Parts: sequence; structure tokens; C-alpha cells
Amino acid sequence: MLDIKTGMLVWCSQGLTLTIFLYLLWRQDRASRFYLMWCLGFALATVGFGLTLGRDYLPLFVAVGLGHATALSGYPLWVGGFCLLENRKFPWAAVLPPAIWICGMALPWVTNDMLNRVALFHLANAVGAAMIVGALSGAAGRREAAARQLAAVFAAICVFSFSVALAIGVGHFASRDAGLVGAIAAFGNGVLQLFAIALSIRLVTLRSEQRWRALSVTDPVVGVLNRRGVQEAFAELKADGGDRKLAALLFDLDRFKMINDRFGHQAGDDALISFGRTAQRHILPDTAFGRVGGEEFAAFFLVRDEAEAETVAETIRIQTCRLPVRTRTALVPVSVSVGVAVMAADVADWDRLFSAADRALYAAKRGGRNRTVVFDQNLTAAMDEPAAEVDEQVEALRRITVLSRR
Repeated sequence: MLDIKTGMLVWCSQGLTLTIFLYLLWRQDRASRFYLMWCLGFALATVGFGLTLGRDYLPLFVAVGLGHATALSGYPLWVGGFCLLENRKFPWAAVLPPAIWICGMALPWVTNDMLNRVALFHLANAVGAAMIVGALSGAAGRREAAARQLAAVFAAICVFSFSVALAIGVGHFASRDAGLVGAIAAFGNGVLQLFAIALSIRLVTLRSEQRWRALSVTDPVVGVLNRRGVQEAFAELKADGGDRKLAALLFDLDRFKMINDRFGHQAGDDALISFGRTAQRHILPDTAFGRVGGEEFAAFFLVRDEAEAETVAETIRIQTCRLPVRTRTALVPVSVSVGVAVMAADVADWDRLFSAADRALYAAKRGGRNRTVVFDQNLTAAMDEPAAEVDEQVEALRRITVLSRR
């Protein structure tokens, strides 16, 4: 038989299952605090509706008043979880659902009338669903189909609950119809909640995949892309290059082994992190930048000409050696040598372009370190020539570059 108790029992079973499921997920991944917040939200909802089920044995104030207040207190936690998922600030308006219920129950004409209590509960429920829609409306959410679909389901919950409250408010239902109206509203809300739960699980799964994907292409020390990440970003730049040129900047921290030996490996890590931050402040937008070796970093970006690439390289080099790096034990002087190579994007190849920048970097090292050497575009295109001949060309280019800076 369709009644409120049956609807509440279904909700309690569903809520208890999700509470246990989310708790186990949080135990496996404690960094994902939104699991814990959702778990606590469903726990409150389960306890609240459980109290409502005992209305035949408990005082009305406890079973209905306290029970629904407890159930609606899950909304601030659900909203908080979605805010964490979307990296948004918690809106304190999320406490409105239980506040609306508590304030409404202070009115005798609500407390003593079941239809009015049903209307008040669904009004508070509509506000809670609207708050979740707001939490999902961030920039990240708008880009994902799962987030848009989830927001649409909560919008439907909001409209449905508000419609129930409005229908009771303007309709002329008899007191004997209160149970049936409440049961229909509870089952309708429950069906929509099931869709919301399914889409929430899908959204979390997608976000988890994205997070693990990001970790797989991120250097754990510096927090920039690792070699694999740079290579994948390089492929995207090449595809978007059109008739522009693709520049490769290869950086190598000077005398890095001496830093580790003299100041310790923690100081070496601090030097790497400091350089990574300096480079990121001065690279062009849409640059593929990352750590490709021990103390080696690479940056790939689209440019108009070699002069633009050299300007970026020189800016980063100068900013790196301008101030020493503050570590836990000392101020460590750090400088960097830079090799630059440029090719037309439509014919750019990772191996040839990286090798050309590496040759230019080698020339910078042999030239005294803490300098930038540009590997000429024509020489880059001639990378298939015998190595000895190319080395002679690099050496000549290095001498010209050194002389031009005197």
C-alpha cells in the first residue's frame, strides 16, 4: 500500500546503504573529504527519517519535529561536499533547509496540521536542492556533462518539491488526504533522488579518473608536468600550431650536484621547486612546461619567431639567478643554462626539436653556463646531417652567440 511509512522505510534503507558505501570510500581515500561529508549527510537523513518512522511510539515533537530537522540537516553537508568537489567556498545559506523547518514548526497552524507539515518539509527540501544546483554551477561543472545532468536532476527535485508545497498551499485538500499526498510526494522525491545518487557516483568516478590521470603526468617534487606530460602537451601544441613556429626551451640548473653535495638534497629539491615557480611565472600562456630529467626542465610553446623564444628564455634565466634560493639551512645561489630551438609547427618532431635544444644547451654549458644559446632554425631542420658536421655548426653558433653578448 502506498503510504508515507513505506516511502520513509525505502529512504532509510537507501540512506543506510549509501552511508556505509561512502564511509568505505572515504576510508580508502581520506584526501577526498567530500565522501565523508556526503556520508554524514546521509547518516543524518537516515536517522531523521528513522525517527519519523517511530511516530506511533514517540512524541510528535521528537518523531516529526526533530526527525525532519535531522533529515534536512543533511543538506548543508551534501552542499559542502559538492563545494569541495567543485573547489568552491561553502555558502552559509545551505543551512536554510533545517532552519526553515525549525522556524515553521514553531507555528501552531503548522505543528497541528499534517498537510501543512508536508508542505513545509517540501519547501525546505526545494531550497536544499536549489543550493546543490548552485554548488554544481561552477566553471568546472559547466564543462562536464555529468555535472550538468546532476544539476538538472536536483533542479527537477527543487521544482517537484516546490510544486508539492505550492499545491498544498493553494489547493483544498481534506485532512484525510494528507497521508496520500505525503506518500505521493515522498515516492516522487525518492525516484528523483535515485537518479541524483546514480549521477553523483558517475561524477565522482570521472573526477577520480581525472585526478589519477593528472597524478600520472605530474612530477611529484616540483608539481609541474613530468616527461610524459610534456610529450602529450607537445602533441597537442603541434596539432594546434597551424602556420606558426614551435619553440623548445631546454633548461639545466648549473652545478646542481654541487648544491646537493654542499647543502643537502632537501636544498636541491628547494632549488628545483623555486626554479619551477620562476619559470611558470614567465612562460607564455598555453606552454607545455615540465621536468624531463634530474635537474632538466623543458618548455614548448608556439611563437612567431626565434626572437620571441629567446626573450622568454632570457627572462627566465635572468630571474633565476637574480636572487638566491632560501632553503631551511642556507641561501643557495642558483643559475640556469638554456638551449633554444625553433621549428615550423607543421613539421615539428619531438626527437629532432628536443635534440636541437639539447645541443644548444650543451653549447651554453661549454660556453661558461648561466647563458642562453639559440640553435638556428636552419640547423634544426638539418638534424639528419652527420653529427660531426652539426657539432661544428653548433660550436660556430655558440661562439657567435657568446661574442654578441660581450
